[in-house]
Amino acid sequence: MVEDTAASLQRCTLHQQKLLAARSNLAKRLGELSHIQGKLHDAESKLLDLDQKLPLLYDAMAPIRSRAAYASGLASRVDSALDHASAVLDIFKSIQTTERKLRNEDPRHDLRKYLAMVCCMERYLHMLPDAYGPSLHGLEGVIGFLNQSRALDRYSLSKLRNELEQSKSLDPCAELMSMNDGGLLSIPLRKLENEFGRLLVENCTVVDLSAYLNSSDVANSPEASVAALPVVALIKQDAIIQLLVIADRLRVNGRLDECLHLYREARGRMVKKSMATLKPEYLRHASAEALRDQKWEDIHRFLYAWLQDFTAVVRVLMASERELCNQVFPTLDPPLERTRLFEEIVQESKFSLFPRFAEEVACTQHRPEALLVGLLDLINGVGNLKDDIAKVFDGCAETLADLASLQRTLVHNTCRAYWELVKNVETRQSDVPNDGGKDRNASFVVNYMGMLLRDYPVTMELAFSSQYSSKKAGAIVEATLPSAASSIMDALEKSLEDRAPKGYNDPILAHVFLMNNYRHVLVRLKECDGLAKCLGEEFKVQWRKKVDHNMRSYLKKAWEKVMMHLSREGLQMSSGGRGMSKDMLRSRLRAFNASFEETYKQQCRWVILDDQLRDSVQLAIIQLLVPAYHSFIQSFGSLLEEGTHPHKRVVKYSGDRLQSMVRDLFEGKQPHFSTSE
Repeated sequence: MVEDTAASLQRCTLHQQKLLAARSNLAKRLGELSHIQGKLHDAESKLLDLDQKLPLLYDAMAPIRSRAAYASGLASRVDSALDHASAVLDIFKSIQTTERKLRNEDPRHDLRKYLAMVCCMERYLHMLPDAYGPSLHGLEGVIGFLNQSRALDRYSLSKLRNELEQSKSLDPCAELMSMNDGGLLSIPLRKLENEFGRLLVENCTVVDLSAYLNSSDVANSPEASVAALPVVALIKQDAIIQLLVIADRLRVNGRLDECLHLYREARGRMVKKSMATLKPEYLRHASAEALRDQKWEDIHRFLYAWLQDFTAVVRVLMASERELCNQVFPTLDPPLERTRLFEEIVQESKFSLFPRFAEEVACTQHRPEALLVGLLDLINGVGNLKDDIAKVFDGCAETLADLASLQRTLVHNTCRAYWELVKNVETRQSDVPNDGGKDRNASFVVNYMGMLLRDYPVTMELAFSSQYSSKKAGAIVEATLPSAASSIMDALEKSLEDRAPKGYNDPILAHVFLMNNYRHVLVRLKECDGLAKCLGEEFKVQWRKKVDHNMRSYLKKAWEKVMMHLSREGLQMSSGGRGMSKDMLRSRLRAFNASFEETYKQQCRWVILDDQLRDSVQLAIIQLLVPAYHSFIQSFGSLLEEGTHPHKRVVKYSGDRLQSMVRDLFEGKQPHFSTSE
């Protein structure tokens, strides 16, 4: 208990000590607060004094604040103008550096790098106006601010304005382009032009066209597809790409004319060299005087070579040249310029010598039958190239006009040669065959016309279509193919009719001749479908009538003098007595025998070439002769043989023997006799 009380007293003593310490601390703090209060009172007095002085100080600082704001505005405008001017200077430095590199380097060493530098120069020159304008605008802002702030005197401000106006009147790109006789790019572009020419010379190849003469791809036929024309590599592919990019850079910079000139001359020379690989010696004869002295066999050989060469030139060389033009200058604007460039290359290469040679051949005066076939071959050859020519020379007005003129010349002279042939057929004075057989003129006409209408049906139709005029007998006429074919057959008929009486002293043989040849033409027409169709059925009907007419004339003239001896006229009137009647009958029969034998010997040597016609004529003779002979012998046979010696018999031939002998006629053989018992 006592211990608890002592502990409590001890705790109370500790609390009392703490309270006394706290009291002492509080009294100390109160003293400090009293001191602070005094200080605050003094500060308040000073602040009130400053508050009274500040308005006066603010008014005194006003000019200084105005100068500070002006300096800040001027600095920002000057900084902006300097930034723009610095950009212009940076571009000028880049231009200067690039120009030095372009001047010192050669595009042949690294064309890609050189073109990249040219592009950089173009970009810098393009950027310069965009940077130069804002720099002038910034300077204009600085001058305007100085004017508003009146920081400069009028003289200085006017001078700045004049300098600004002079700067505005300057075109930095124009100033740069006036340097070096054409601008900063004049030397680099000239180097690119030289590189373009070097690439053309060093990478062009001569095409050996002779290797394509027998190629199926360039065969002179309409079946050769235009879309599949063999395009050969005239320049290496990597060189084409280099030429393309150089040409494009020159085009962008307006320097394409010299490039086109170089290309035109270089390609023109190469095309000419490629055509020379064909060795077209015939082109040296491309004049009327030279061709006049040539044999037709040589000209025909020239034409064959010309057709092959012309086809190879159009389908291979010119097609490839047109494609190369498109590859090197794909961006040439307008596209017509590319076509004009190609046509100038064609003209530079002397391609026109090919159509000129064909035209000169067409105008020659050689044998019309030979010339006509040659011209039809030319028309066929050029016609087969119609689609190729239209594609390769599309838009080439002058070249297409030359080729169209060639086509017209060929067709016109084809007609001329044909009508000359018609005239020759009509007036040709060839010898007639001694045996009355086939006439060379008739054989030639029907075979020749059959060949023309078999091998050249479309070409002949073209030549004699109504859109072309042809010359006949000195006049200009419009002819169709059927009328042209009829004309030459009419000429043949006139020739046969004129030469038959002149060529034979015996008019009977003249009829055999006419009969033979009219029939020969009709027979040949069965094998010449084109000619037969062209002439029509009416022609066949008329010529069959001519055959029949001449056969009737032959029978009448040849056998009339034989048949007259079997006539009974005069026998009754002169039969004053039986003996007298025998003598007259025997005389008549002997005259018949002599006349028949003479006719037989003569006509055995003659010929009728067509079996059917010969059989018809022999049958007609038999029907005319044998019944009359039978009748005569049956009527007077007993009188004729009465009292005659067996070796002196008057009745030499039986009816069957006569018929057999008639069957020997027109075989072109020697006659032989054998009398009946």
